[in-house]
Amino acid sequence: MAEPSRAVHADPSGRVRSISQVLLGIVIAALYLPALAPVGVRTDISAHLVFAQHLSLTGRSPVAYPLFHQATIVVRALIPFELLAKVNPDLDARLTTWDIAAVATLLGFVILTAELVYSRFLADASLWSRRRAYPVCLALTLCALTVTPVTILTWSRHQLLRGYVGINTFDSPTFIVLTPLALALFWQLTDRLFCRSGTRATAFLAVLSLLTLHAKPSYTVCLLPAVCLFIVVARARQKSPDWRLVLLGLVVPSVLYLAYQELTFDQQGSVVIAPFEEVSFFLEAHDQSIWMFFPLLLLSALFPVTVTLAYWGQWRHRTSFILAWVTFAIGVALYSLLSIRGRPDYGDFITCAQISLLILFVESMRFVIAQQSDVGIRNATSRSTLSFDLRMSLVTVAFTLHVVCGTLFYYQEVTNPADWW
Repeated sequence: MAEPSRAVHADPSGRVRSISQVLLGIVIAALYLPALAPVGVRTDISAHLVFAQHLSLTGRSPVAYPLFHQATIVVRALIPFELLAKVNPDLDARLTTWDIAAVATLLGFVILTAELVYSRFLADASLWSRRRAYPVCLALTLCALTVTPVTILTWSRHQLLRGYVGINTFDSPTFIVLTPLALALFWQLTDRLFCRSGTRATAFLAVLSLLTLHAKPSYTVCLLPAVCLFIVVARARQKSPDWRLVLLGLVVPSVLYLAYQELTFDQQGSVVIAPFEEVSFFLEAHDQSIWMFFPLLLLSALFPVTVTLAYWGQWRHRTSFILAWVTFAIGVALYSLLSIRGRPDYGDFITCAQISLLILFVESMRFVIAQQSDVGIRNATSRSTLSFDLRMSLVTVAFTLHVVCGTLFYYQEVTNPADWW
């Protein structure tokens, strides 16, 4: 039974929560640093650092979403490399300063993601005692930022990434920068979608919409059609959204900024309908047929699927959970059906599915935490208790598999960067 008098929200000074947030930031930084440093400098981050250096020299970005590059430039300017060079002269080398600035920037965004997720988990566990809520939510946040698809069936192939829809990554700077902004955008929208929001909330959503696109457009191109579809269904059920919030906070700024990106950064390429072309590219790296995509997709989203089936119907009034599923479905559709021709493909469409799955995974965790919180204050009959235990057993097994596979992926990225993709 929960202890209402000692609930999470009963922390007037906020001291315990502040300490737990600082601890979370330290642990996340210590966890991600060994993974970011060797992988990033060798793979995707190195390419983006070239873009950042070009931007710093010319004032023009070669890509349409330069937030990572701009943030890295600012961080590099703030780090006192001249003082650090007195300790180690190598730290003042030009390439080294860019690498350090990039890793520091990414750590900042990862910590921001962790703090946002942790705050949401605590809110969902508001009926738990502080002694239980803080450590459990902290541990779940660490898991949320390390889980990967369930890759057990392909361990013998050293296949932990390609062919699956990834959840977390250590090598894509634009994805890491996008994650906290996409989460903030999603929650700001879903918290107020069917309420009447003021001008400040609408303006804040508009800013988040622009920043999310400035980081990478992959999530917005999934969210926009998902919101439209969700609203159509809601209207059929006599539920009216806050049209000012949706239009002025999300649709108008997003459409205008997408048009600006398209017109300003003409890279002489085009998006074409090419079913499973991108999927096949990743599967062929392991000599797998296109049909492997479907079981690998299921294993990528095993935990959200298990939660959905185990608690069937109980989520029908949870806007964020349903919208997360619709957004993920659209992300998978874009990844499966579209491709880019005439210019380099920077993984925009696979990122559509990946960022949507990460948010769906977090929403599934939030739903289970909320269910646990409700059960803790309910006088359950013996029959409902048995049902709850069975559900939690299935959910726990699925979640544990994701955590185990994520731990293996982390270990391989630290010890053998990019060798087990």
